[in-house]
Parts: sequence; structure tokens; C-alpha cells
Amino acid sequence: MVWPRPALPWVEVPVIDLSDDELEVQGAPDKSEPQVSAKRRTSVPAMFKPQKAQRTLSPGPCPVPKCFGTAVFLEPNADFLWHLREYGYAVLQGVLGEDCGRFQDEFWSAMASVVPRLDPSRVETWTFPKGFRGIVTSYGLPHADFAWMVRAHPRMRQAFAHIFGTEDLVVSLDAVIAQAGASTTKLPQWLHKDQHPKHAGLSVQAVYTHYGSGPLEAGTCVVPFSHKTTYPWELAAKGDFIRAPEDFESEANAVKPDVPPDSAIFFNSRLVHASRGPLSTPSLARPARPARPARVGVCVAYAPCSRRSEATRRKKEMAYLQGKCSSHWPCDRFSLKPPMKSFQVLQGAATLPPPPRLEERLRLL
Repeated sequence: MVWPRPALPWVEVPVIDLSDDELEVQGAPDKSEPQVSAKRRTSVPAMFKPQKAQRTLSPGPCPVPKCFGTAVFLEPNADFLWHLREYGYAVLQGVLGEDCGRFQDEFWSAMASVVPRLDPSRVETWTFPKGFRGIVTSYGLPHADFAWMVRAHPRMRQAFAHIFGTEDLVVSLDAVIAQAGASTTKLPQWLHKDQHPKHAGLSVQAVYTHYGSGPLEAGTCVVPFSHKTTYPWELAAKGDFIRAPEDFESEANAVKPDVPPDSAIFFNSRLVHASRGPLSTPSLARPARPARPARVGVCVAYAPCSRRSEATRRKKEMAYLQGKCSSHWPCDRFSLKPPMKSFQVLQGAATLPPPPRLEERLRLL
């Protein structure tokens, strides 16, 4: 069955100079000049040089975390790697390309198999499984075909190969993201790091965003440059998940990068980050557009195969065949997500059958 496909909205992505002390946003770009270039450059990219027609952000009711225009890369080239290394994150555009339509069909097909009486054309039936700020680890959805379409996509693997300098990589069995509407939680944002300072080695995660993430939409928040600093509150932590204290959250310069449709934000696991639900501010609302979920995406992480033992490979294979979800670690710090809590149970929902034993997937474990 072919599900109706809401039109993918284009996100205007203004360029800013993040290297300045003042927060400045470029004015309307000259349409004769492209904002993003796939051309490989060895000097500082033009997108990081001072631009014309800049204006200083004035204080106002803009929600926190702040949302800025984002440098977006068409290829995982030297500029992409430089931005990831210096700022701790980088956005890659056009991950699935022509496969976007199939991804959308597979997403709605999987959701219709899990959620009772779900109709993609009726917003009131979008009772997606409950996950913390849209991060879903249950009902077999992390192993649905739409999730593996992103994990195993050549473009996603190519990006991680450029990051680590090898094509011999293994993948995580991480969560998917499915959030139907605006967030109702009153909890503060959960800024955190995902790698303890005592654990050496580069770890990079990616969050694929199907519909895009504009200023008021759900997405990933980051604190630029925080991957270069070891804070006192990190040292006392026992595990890799390290929650930032509340006083840090109030002072941190957290931003939510704008991410175009069919793009992924890559970030260093040492970077302070969080997942944020959609906001609603009428003065900054986007023009009317077809209804679509607030957020649909897939969390992906790769690491060099040399970091994964045979014992871990067997654990991952068993987890895959049982349809279980893991943390973002694809290597020897691999661990499974805990079972659902009672408040996360969706009445009447069904669990997808275990995924098929496909060699092309097992080779990535």
C-alpha cells in the first residue's frame, strides 16, 4: 500500500559567522550566490567569513535554546570535517536523496503495524509510541525497514568513513525518533555528554532528520565547542551518560541548528547536547503547509571495526535478531536500552516481528 506523502517543506538556511564573539545573522542571501558548495576547499570556507548585511540579534521572546542559521554541507568533505572538529557538530544535507519517498512509505507502514487505527491522512490518529522527547526504543521500531534504510545507506556510511578514515566500520542499533505534535513536557532540557573523559578515542553520532528542523521545530540542541572542555561535573560521573548540572544549563550557549529536510546532524559524543521538542510561537510561525509529524528520524553511530570484539559482535547479532535497541555505542561499550516503563506502554499497540536475518545487515554489526 502506498501512503500519502506530505510535501517536504524547504527550510531556508541563512549562513552565520559563528567565529565572532557577537551573535550575528546574515541578512537575506543574494539569490545569485549559492549558500552551500560541494566544492572541496583547503582554506577557511566562505561561509565562515564575515558577510554583508549582518544584523545583531535583539533580545526578545525567542525561546531558549536559541535557533540560528546553520552551515550546511552537501558532501562530507574537508570543510565538513573541519566544522565537526572545531565546533563539535556538522550538518550533512541530502542523505537519502531519491529514497526519501520510500523511507516515508516504510515509516507509515511500520507505524500502522504498531499503532491501532492509525491513518496517515488523519492527524488525530497519530498516537505514536511514547518516548522521551520523541526518542522511541520500543515495539521493534528501531529495526523497522525505514530505520535500516538510514543506517545502511551508502551516503551515511560514506560520511562516517570520511570521519574515521576507514571503511571498515560497525554500526549501532540505536533508537528512532517519532514525535507527532508539540511537546507538552515541563521538564528542563536534559543537556548532557555521551562520553566519559576517561574513555579515549573519537566517538561520533548522527541524527537523521527526515522533515527538517526549523527554528520552532523539534530537533537536536548543541553547545558549540563544549567537546573541547572537560568540566568538573564530568569527572565524578561513573558512566558515559553525563548529565549537565542545572546551573550549567542556565549559562550554556545552547543552540538548535536549523537542519534542512533529508539531512543529518553529526556531533562528537563529548559535545554537550540534548533533544528538544517542538515549540509554538505565533509570531515566528511558518506559512501554512500540509500536516506532517513534528519529528521523524533515526539515530545512527558508526565506529571502526577494530574497536569491536567478537564477543560484542555476537551480542549485537543476538540483539538484532531479537529486535532490541541499544545505546549509540557500536563497539565494546555496546549496551541494550532498558525495557519500557509502565507510562510508556501504548494501549493496544503491537510489536513488530523480529527483523529478518539479512547478511548485508549482519556484516555491519
